[in-house]
Amino acid sequence: MASLDVTLGALLISTLTSYAFVGVIIAYTTTYYSRFLGKDRVLFQVMVGISVLCTLGDCIGHGWWCWYWLVTNYGNPTVMAYIPWPFPVLFVFMGVNTLMVQAFFTWRLWRVSIVGGNRRPWVNKIYIGLIVFLAVYGFAFVLWLVPFVFQNNAIVDLARVFPAGYSWLSTAIFSDIMITAGLMYHLLFKNAESREYSQVTGLGDIINRSIRFNVLSVFVQVFTILLFKVPNVGFWFLQPDFFLVPVYTFSLLISLNSRQSNQFNEGSRPGASSTQKGRSRFPAGEVNITVREDVTVDHAHRGDWNMQPVNVQLKEFGKREEKDLECGDSLERV
Repeated sequence: MASLDVTLGALLISTLTSYAFVGVIIAYTTTYYSRFLGKDRVLFQVMVGISVLCTLGDCIGHGWWCWYWLVTNYGNPTVMAYIPWPFPVLFVFMGVNTLMVQAFFTWRLWRVSIVGGNRRPWVNKIYIGLIVFLAVYGFAFVLWLVPFVFQNNAIVDLARVFPAGYSWLSTAIFSDIMITAGLMYHLLFKNAESREYSQVTGLGDIINRSIRFNVLSVFVQVFTILLFKVPNVGFWFLQPDFFLVPVYTFSLLISLNSRQSNQFNEGSRPGASSTQKGRSRFPAGEVNITVREDVTVDHAHRGDWNMQPVNVQLKEFGKREEKDLECGDSLERV
């Protein structure tokens, strides 16, 4: 009985809890498309669609695996010696979703790293380049792993993936940690204006902003590795592993849904002026402003008053203060 608890029992509980989480993702997806469909950047809308499809495919694959072991082959322990056929397909969903969401957060990190006129310093280029390398390496490993699993369908054959498999797990974790650390550094410490981002009003704020910092995916992956290395844990390491694809989708949706929806098309018009939090933004350069003053004149001292326009030149006004690149305010600044 104990062996069933850590094998089939762990598989069942992991599947059911991941299904519940997918229900939350469907709700957030509905919220996103109800607010931003046709108004957000096309690329973002496509990314959300692909990410949700990967999550649903991952969910269906896990459900089939659970049904195949617990229902179709109930009482047949020999089936557990072989890898279920959806297993390599699940790797595809995980690889595509991981790469895409990491690309989104990397782009976001790149945007916040060029704030304050310090445009594209070499340190940022190296840091971003390393993240891109780790993410692409992880995806390339998945592309190698899929045909390997198709050709070697025994559970014991998975041992041949290691120790190379550890490099894949490490690259995914390190790339997410670098993304999280970079976002926290630039949004909480480096940029003085973004210090307002660190002012939280409650536990909900802390959780929301942590997810937008990509903390949740880091936690899930670290927890998976720890359970995987614990002896006699059985299949309980599947619990966080089944959450990995949904967590990436959830982080993407939270980041996009957290934006204000009053400036939908700003992202499609580079240099467009807007007003945010009491500040006006204009294209960089000279801006001519005509100022007229209304004067109340006492009739006893009425004279000839000339209302002359005053031209004011603002040099480099609105030089793209990317204060809210953390997805807080507009579609342009995600």
